Amino acid sequence: MENDNVEEVFPGFSYPEDKGGFTRIPHQFFDICAQIKNLAELKVIMYVARRTWGFQNYRTPEKITIDEFKHGRKRRNGDDLDAGTGLGHTAINDGIKRAMVHGYLLAELDTGEPGRWYTAIYLLNWTRVNLDGRLILTFSK
Repeated sequence: MENDNVEEVFPGFSYPEDKGGFTRIPHQFFDICAQIKNLAELKVIMYVARRTWGFQNYRTPEKITIDEFKHGRKRRNGDDLDAGTGLGHTAINDGIKRAMVHGYLLAELDTGEPGRWYTAIYLLNWTRVNLDGRLILTFSK
């Protein structure tokens, strides 16, 4: 079946190797994401997951600006680290609010100096379960 609207066909995902470039994600994350009906909410959650879990950061909130949500983050040399969500500011703010209301996202606003763009720190919501004396983290809904 041919689709004239497709500019470029995705060549496929990289195969998981020990070299890195892969993220440990709970199976429940995919189940929950499949149920989210709002695209902005889904993209915000996935972007926070990339910025935290993608760097093996499961506990420390990550500072993310609205501009980074939109366009992505740059490396120190100016190269793109990621592409962001591609959403506009209104959609990003709506996605953040929805994700917080639904309990998927934790956020704390950092207003900084008056007149400047604000940033916030974000972390996906985990529930802690103590099992056999070990701390097990599970993504909570």
